[in-house]
Amino acid sequence: MFKWGCMAEVGKFNQSLLNNKLFLTVMILGVVGAVLTSLLIIDAENLNLELCYSSSCFATFLDIFSFPILILQATFAILAFVAILHRSSQTEAQIQLNNQQYEVSIEQNTYNNYYHHRVEFYEAITEQVKSFSHLKLANRAELYRIMFKENNPSHFKFTGSVDVLNIKIERLFIRLARTSEGLYDDKLDCKSSSLSLYEQINLLRNVSFTFVDILEECGVEVSYTNVSQIDDYKFPEDVLSEQAYKMLSLAPITYVNFNLFAKEFFKLLNLVHSLSLDDSVKVLKTHSIYDNELRRLKRYRGDKHTPRFYHFMEVLNRIHVVIEQYRRK
Repeated sequence: MFKWGCMAEVGKFNQSLLNNKLFLTVMILGVVGAVLTSLLIIDAENLNLELCYSSSCFATFLDIFSFPILILQATFAILAFVAILHRSSQTEAQIQLNNQQYEVSIEQNTYNNYYHHRVEFYEAITEQVKSFSHLKLANRAELYRIMFKENNPSHFKFTGSVDVLNIKIERLFIRLARTSEGLYDDKLDCKSSSLSLYEQINLLRNVSFTFVDILEECGVEVSYTNVSQIDDYKFPEDVLSEQAYKMLSLAPITYVNFNLFAKEFFKLLNLVHSLSLDDSVKVLKTHSIYDNELRRLKRYRGDKHTPRFYHFMEVLNRIHVVIEQYRRK
């Protein structure tokens, strides 16, 4: 449609004055009016016209045919005005055409920038995740939408925002801290050895599900090194009661190598932050989120014994080692 619109505007811009209907109408009416009135004057005056080049003849001619001459003068004046209007319309058409071409150029540049930016973002993220063993991108478009929520084919900004991602990360670590609430004593020293096997299995599983839920919202999947059913293990009754066994049988035991996972997770966060070009807000410090929430839950204000996120991951790995010793051979 724009192509045909541009062609129409170009045609209007290149239109000759002789093709202007108003110009032709005024010119024809003026000439015809002057000729007709001249003929009527000649017939009414019964003039015997002869060639004469004296001054008196010219004066007589102007006196007799003054009205047709006035018609021609008025016609030329109107034609001059029409020519000015025609030139103005040509100038307006040219301005409109230039504006349309500029708008289309902006739209095309916006779309091209948006498209190429998405491709570069996808390639950078995909290249980084290639080396990961526990994380994979399930939906790159969703991750891009989170980071560059204002971008679309008709609107583009090179700078993204990590605000939404920060909120999701904060939710993740708050949930982790609450999940691990029973894992530490009042001084925030780890007491995983005092937890029952049922509590340890539940903790491991809840943490895994927490990671999965948050990451899936960002278009990232977790690849488990091991997804086992409860029947894959043989627990002595004095270690795991029959009731606890039935409770655990409702869902699989999931496990991720959390140390490796954490490293990949932070690599991905750092890459996403660098691609967003957002210098106004930094990606939240995961350690502080986890530690602050844990202190809040325990009403603990000191930080001397505050466990770090990696420490928590190591605890989960130790729990996994305990559980795996009961795996059926």
